[in-house]
Amino acid sequence: MKAMRRATYAVLALITALIFLLLVGSMAKAQGARCGSLADVLADLSAAYKETAVWEGTISPRQKLIITAAPDGATWTALVVEGSIACLLTSGTGSTGKARPAGEDV
Repeated sequence: MKAMRRATYAVLALITALIFLLLVGSMAKAQGARCGSLADVLADLSAAYKETAVWEGTISPRQKLIITAAPDGATWTALVVEGSIACLLTSGTGSTGKARPAGEDV
């Protein structure tokens, strides 16, 4: 009888873990979490929107926030970066900031 109870609890724990993973995965998709290497993300933003990094700040010892913007202020993007991985936090239009000169490092 004890073995049957243990097996039942193990199956319930497995089902609970799977449901949790499915919910977490769907929340990330719903939030539009898009991540990639920092170099690739910056290259994609430059190619698609002519955005360059205009501001960088420290969130924590392991994370930083980078804001990119198009020189004409048409678009901007906020990225959260940890190590060499960048994730899109949010983006918008109508930036009033000025982009850094081409070639200047973030």
